[in-house]
Amino acid sequence: MGTTVTCCLLLEKKAIIGHVGDSRAYRITSDYIIKVTEDHSFVQQLVKKGTITQEEAENHPQKNLITRAIGVDEYVMVDIVDFELKDDEIVLLCTDGLTNYITEQEIKILF
Repeated sequence: MGTTVTCCLLLEKKAIIGHVGDSRAYRITSDYIIKVTEDHSFVQQLVKKGTITQEEAENHPQKNLITRAIGVDEYVMVDIVDFELKDDEIVLLCTDGLTNYITEQEIKILF
């Protein structure tokens, strides 16, 4: 059994994201929402290959099958992303417990 993790270190105006699995990080302002992380999932691999569309991925029966997790193997590759935060920008860290139930645009409206 494994788990996912998405974490953020804030150093003044710099955000450093560490990510494994299908939890996510977003950059949000009143003008946009940008997904910073890429899901480590079977379905995301299908989307990247062009086998299915992003719309098909949202309801795919294997959408929760993750390809990378903490606790399964002794070592795991962690994706690291860093960026400068703009003055009005926030970082949202969330699990698929949120993104399975509301869209990215609905998330943006909340902020």
